[in-house]
Amino acid sequence: MQNRSLLALKILILVLVSAAVAIFTISATRPPDPADIAKAKSDLAQLVAAVQKYKQDYGHYPAGGSYGRYENVVSNALLIKVLTANNDVENPKKIKYLDIPQSILTSRSSAYGIDKKDGAWKDPWSWPYRVRVTTDGSDQVTNPYSGDSDKTIPQAVIAWSIGRDGIQGNWRAPNTFNGSDDVVSWK
Repeated sequence: MQNRSLLALKILILVLVSAAVAIFTISATRPPDPADIAKAKSDLAQLVAAVQKYKQDYGHYPAGGSYGRYENVVSNALLIKVLTANNDVENPKKIKYLDIPQSILTSRSSAYGIDKKDGAWKDPWSWPYRVRVTTDGSDQVTNPYSGDSDKTIPQAVIAWSIGRDGIQGNWRAPNTFNGSDDVVSWK
């Protein structure tokens, strides 16, 4: 009797794991909504312009990123606070570089917009936008897609979204932009 129960449990676990893999595969291969892509592209352009304008006004990029990288929830939230005039230390002139509508500021905590729990600006798929700035004055940054042939991008500020699948790059070839559902500011 105990062997049958153990066998039934093993079969149940196998079925559940198979179902989870099937659901992930189906959702990862479905193309993203063009309206979501357009919204992310627009947001990325605003974000890049805001960071550039901040540097023009203050002579440096906002602090909070590690080596010019704002690529996680915490550094995204710090950057957004500076750019929305909610950080008196980094933005003492209280210049509003990003004007995010109130409806986005009060959106659901796991939806597009400013996340009420962590303060990060999320893309249409609920992932924080990522930003990279030059740190050596060369007006170029390291390509975040290390699997691509271009190792640097000839821009001082770039931003990107990791897309609906939540994986940077193509899920078959991580850190490769081609074939991914990611949205970038430089292409």
